[in-house]
Amino acid sequence: MFDKGISISDHFDELMELAKDRPGEFDSLRQRLINQIIESMPEERQLNVKRYQWRIDQETRRQNNSIGRCISLSSMMSARMLELAKQLDLLHRASSKQFSQRVADKKNTVIRLDKTADF
Repeated sequence: MFDKGISISDHFDELMELAKDRPGEFDSLRQRLINQIIESMPEERQLNVKRYQWRIDQETRRQNNSIGRCISLSSMMSARMLELAKQLDLLHRASSKQFSQRVADKKNTVIRLDKTADF
Protein backbone atom coordinates (compact mmCIF):
# COMPACT_ATOMS: atom_id res chain seq x y z
CA MET A 1 0.00 0.00 0.00
CA PHE A 2 2.78 2.46 0.85
CA ASP A 3 5.89 3.14 -1.13
CA LYS A 4 8.61 5.57 -0.15
CA GLY A 5 7.50 8.98 -1.28
CA ILE A 6 3.78 8.28 -0.84
CA SER A 7 2.32 10.06 2.13
CA ILE A 8 0.10 8.21 4.58
CA SER A 9 -2.21 11.22 4.47
CA ASP A 10 -2.85 10.41 0.80
CA HIS A 11 -4.56 7.22 2.02
CA PHE A 12 -6.33 8.55 5.10
CA ASP A 13 -9.81 7.37 4.08
CA GLU A 14 -8.53 3.88 3.23
CA LEU A 15 -6.70 3.65 6.53
CA MET A 16 -9.74 4.85 8.45
CA GLU A 17 -11.89 2.15 6.83
CA LEU A 18 -9.23 -0.50 7.46
CA ALA A 19 -9.01 0.49 11.14
CA LYS A 20 -12.79 0.38 11.46
CA ASP A 21 -13.51 -2.78 9.49
CA ARG A 22 -10.35 -4.85 10.02
CA PRO A 23 -8.51 -3.54 13.09
CA GLY A 24 -6.09 -6.49 13.19
CA GLU A 25 -4.90 -5.80 9.64
CA PHE A 26 -4.65 -2.11 10.43
CA ASP A 27 -2.52 -2.79 13.49
CA SER A 28 -0.23 -5.11 11.47
CA LEU A 29 0.19 -2.44 8.79
CA ARG A 30 0.82 0.22 11.43
CA GLN A 31 3.49 -1.92 13.05
CA ARG A 32 5.20 -2.64 9.71
CA LEU A 33 5.27 1.07 8.85
CA ILE A 34 6.67 1.98 12.26
CA ASN A 35 9.37 -0.68 11.89
CA GLN A 36 10.27 0.60 8.40
CA ILE A 37 10.66 4.13 9.71
CA ILE A 38 12.80 3.02 12.65
CA GLU A 39 14.99 0.83 10.43
CA SER A 40 15.54 3.76 8.05
CA MET A 41 17.03 5.84 10.88
CA PRO A 42 20.74 6.00 11.70
CA GLU A 43 21.69 2.95 13.72
CA GLU A 44 22.77 4.97 16.75
CA ARG A 45 19.24 6.40 17.12
CA GLN A 46 17.28 3.20 16.57
CA LEU A 47 17.53 1.80 20.10
CA ASN A 48 16.19 4.99 21.72
CA VAL A 49 13.37 5.24 19.20
CA LYS A 50 12.46 1.56 19.72
CA ARG A 51 12.35 2.15 23.46
CA TYR A 52 10.12 5.19 23.05
CA GLN A 53 7.86 3.28 20.66
CA TRP A 54 7.58 0.52 23.25
CA ARG A 55 6.45 3.12 25.81
CA ILE A 56 3.90 4.45 23.33
CA ASP A 57 2.58 0.94 22.66
CA GLN A 58 2.29 0.18 26.38
CA GLU A 59 0.48 3.43 27.05
CA THR A 60 -2.00 2.90 24.21
CA ARG A 61 -2.72 -0.66 25.41
CA ARG A 62 -3.66 0.71 28.83
CA GLN A 63 -6.40 2.89 27.31
CA ASN A 64 -9.70 1.33 26.29
CA ASN A 65 -10.89 3.97 23.83
CA SER A 66 -9.55 6.27 21.13
CA ILE A 67 -10.00 9.47 23.11
CA GLY A 68 -8.10 8.02 26.07
CA ARG A 69 -5.26 6.94 23.75
CA CYS A 70 -5.17 10.37 22.14
CA ILE A 71 -5.04 12.17 25.49
CA SER A 72 -2.43 9.77 26.83
CA LEU A 73 -0.17 10.15 23.79
CA SER A 74 -0.63 13.91 23.81
CA SER A 75 0.45 14.01 27.45
CA MET A 76 3.49 11.86 26.67
CA MET A 77 4.52 14.13 23.81
CA SER A 78 4.01 17.26 25.90
CA ALA A 79 6.11 15.83 28.72
CA ARG A 80 8.85 14.86 26.26
CA MET A 81 8.82 18.32 24.66
CA LEU A 82 9.07 19.94 28.10
CA GLU A 83 12.01 17.66 28.94
CA LEU A 84 13.74 18.56 25.66
CA ALA A 85 13.09 22.27 26.21
CA LYS A 86 14.69 22.05 29.68
CA GLN A 87 17.72 20.26 28.22
CA LEU A 88 18.03 22.88 25.50
CA ASP A 89 17.79 25.66 28.07
CA LEU A 90 20.53 24.04 30.18
CA LEU A 91 22.72 23.67 27.12
CA HIS A 92 22.12 27.28 26.16
CA ARG A 93 22.93 28.48 29.68
CA ALA A 94 26.08 26.37 29.82
CA SER A 95 27.32 27.61 26.46
CA SER A 96 26.49 31.23 27.35
CA LYS A 97 28.32 30.87 30.65
CA GLN A 98 31.36 29.38 28.90
CA PHE A 99 31.30 32.16 26.31
CA SER A 100 31.02 34.82 29.03
CA GLN A 101 33.89 33.21 30.92
CA ARG A 102 36.09 33.19 27.80
CA VAL A 103 35.35 36.86 27.16
CA ALA A 104 36.15 37.69 30.79
CA ASP A 105 39.36 35.66 30.59
CA LYS A 106 40.42 37.54 27.47
CA LYS A 107 39.70 40.91 29.10
CA ASN A 108 41.81 39.95 32.10
CA THR A 109 44.72 38.63 30.05
CA VAL A 110 47.86 40.67 30.41
CA ILE A 111 50.53 40.37 27.79
CA ARG A 112 53.95 40.55 29.36
CA LEU A 113 56.99 41.23 27.27
CA ASP A 114 60.30 39.86 28.37
CA LYS A 115 62.91 42.61 28.26
CA THR A 116 65.45 40.21 26.83
CA ALA A 117 63.33 39.04 23.96
CA ASP A 118 64.53 39.84 20.45
CA PHE A 119 61.98 41.44 18.17
